Amino acid sequence: MQLFSIPRSEPPRGLRAGRLTTPDGANLRYAIARPEKGPMRGTVTILPGRADYIERYYESIEELLSRRYAVAIPDWRGQGLSARLTRNRLRGHIRSFAQYDTDLRAFMNTVVLPECPAPHYAIAASMGANIALRASTRHIWFDRVLLVSPMIEIKTRRMPRWWWRFLSAAAVWMGLGKLFVPGQRKRPPALEDFPGNRLTSDYDRFALQVEMQKAHPELSVAGPTLGWLHAAIVSCDKLMARAAKHETPLWRMLAVAAGDDGLVSTEATRLFCARTGSIACLVIPGARHDILQEADRYRQPLWAAFDSFISQEQPAAFLGAAGDGRDDQDASSAARTSSAASSSAGLAAATTCPPRA
Repeated sequence: MQLFSIPRSEPPRGLRAGRLTTPDGANLRYAIARPEKGPMRGTVTILPGRADYIERYYESIEELLSRRYAVAIPDWRGQGLSARLTRNRLRGHIRSFAQYDTDLRAFMNTVVLPECPAPHYAIAASMGANIALRASTRHIWFDRVLLVSPMIEIKTRRMPRWWWRFLSAAAVWMGLGKLFVPGQRKRPPALEDFPGNRLTSDYDRFALQVEMQKAHPELSVAGPTLGWLHAAIVSCDKLMARAAKHETPLWRMLAVAAGDDGLVSTEATRLFCARTGSIACLVIPGARHDILQEADRYRQPLWAAFDSFISQEQPAAFLGAAGDGRDDQDASSAARTSSAASSSAGLAAATTCPPRA
């Protein structure tokens, strides 16, 4: 199975792709990688957002491999090089988020748990965080999960939320669910879209993804369909209803929200975490929605939060005893992790959203 590249973005060393077939017949692409040498800290599964693809996470995969984590990442059905659900590959479509549940369950049971070393952690971005939260009360897969800009409530523009709820439900009922949401882009992103984009303030990272999709257009997904929007609203409603009942996830979680998020509601994320009662929430002031693709001044506190949160639980094989063979480079890496954890603690003191009554 293929992984694409461009001169400025090559697959991380050791990353290999594969395919799996879900119980309902969807063909999914995935990729896994292990650090080249030294003891491993476990596996981090990356759960991507809407319209994402594996190649978009090369930089994040490198970050994790440098920290001695194995990495696993899927392309959800309907995007990347996984099976598409409409003849027009640019339509971001799904019938129900239950289909994503099937994708995640198949990926975990077929690839991650059998092939990747424990303990298991996850970074779940935007829609991927919604999918992770759906599974978090049913499956004991992960020890800790970092939710990045979680899709708890979609921000709406021009028209009120009730209107989009009505329109998307009516479209699905009338068999028009595969139509693009009105006002959404029907083509891949271009450089001229950078001013005013709601994903990132980093021009170079934005341009890199435009270049990747221009070179490999089969990766691209444009705007969502009305069917996707309806399924997303239904899933968000279910998560908020679960939080209102104070249902406790089976995994320890930390939510990191973007302070200048134009796609999902940061306030809804705060409320969800407060109602759940067991999920802390950090807000990175000024960051746009896709924090993993943001400028370094926003990415650094995100990775510091990751280091602090995940490093609270490390296997003895990594922490090591005297004579375990770690070289000076390993010691330096551990020192950097400790420093990042301290920085994260300071950030948490400033931006943590405590549970509210």
